[in-house]
Amino acid sequence: GIPAMLRDAQVLPIWEGTTNVNALDVFRSVQRSGGKTLQVLLDDARTRLAKVAAALGADSAIDGVLWALAVCERFALAHIAASGAGAATGSILARDFAMLLGRSAVALLLLEHAAWEGATE
Repeated sequence: GIPAMLRDAQVLPIWEGTTNVNALDVFRSVQRSGGKTLQVLLDDARTRLAKVAAALGADSAIDGVLWALAVCERFALAHIAASGAGAATGSILARDFAMLLGRSAVALLLLEHAAWEGATE
């Protein structure tokens, strides 16, 4: 009824906005650290992917995650430099950046599980 519609009209914009808020928070923390927080994450992910590659051999999924991490790194470095010049494009694209970073982390976890000795086919 109308009470539920009114409730949903007030709650849904907040619910849908949390992704953007989190994405901006991630991007701003990367900016504030000058990219150091992202570099720690990327170094860890690349080390873990090397272990997965040693266990599984060459794999296009590993290459895909490495590519995605490189895209995140290039994006962050470009927009950290641009933010000093007052550009706001990084904030506009923060959601895409955070989603790619998150999906890369999930893919890494799945690959690690696939390389785990106890994993079954």
